[in-house]
Formats: sequence, C-alpha cells, structure tokens
Amino acid sequence: MIFNYIIKSYKGIRISDTGDIFNDVKKDVVTSPIDALKVYKEHKRLGLDPEILKRVDRNWIEIKEKDLEQDKAKMKAVKVKGLKKAFQIVTVGL
Repeated sequence: MIFNYIIKSYKGIRISDTGDIFNDVKKDVVTSPIDALKVYKEHKRLGLDPEILKRVDRNWIEIKEKDLEQDKAKMKAVKVKGLKKAFQIVTVGL
C-alpha cells in the first residue's frame, strides 16, 4: 500500500480557479501518513492553514486530519511476514 500526500498551507489571500495567489505558502510532499501527520501538525504550529491532499490513482483529493489518522492506523496494521528471518544473524565457527 503506497501513500502519497501533499500538505499545502497558506496564510492570507487565496484565489483559485483562475490562478493561485498566496501571501505565505509552505508546501511539503510526503509518502507516508505518519510523516504527513507530523508535517500537518508543524504547519498548524506555525499558524498556517494547511490542506491535506491525498493521491488516489491519478487524482488528488482533499482529506481531513481524521482521514489521515485512519490511514496511519491502516499502515500500522500491515505486518510483513518473514522479516524476523531476514534479519537473523548466523554465527559461523572459526
């Protein structure tokens, strides 16, 4: 499961449809919902008004913070089988 997120924040004037004009812009692109949640909270702390965009197939949709937290919960539930064996250390006698 691959996640792609854009957190775009602005402060001040926002004009869309014809063109975007922002006074203060900050944009971050992340792949995991854990990182996206951290970036979202950082933008809130800076006093910006963040928007979260999630990539679904080839389209971008706007989501809320609760949707991002649900994606984070889904990501934690995924476990990889055989990971323990992949990192098992084998000692060889000399």
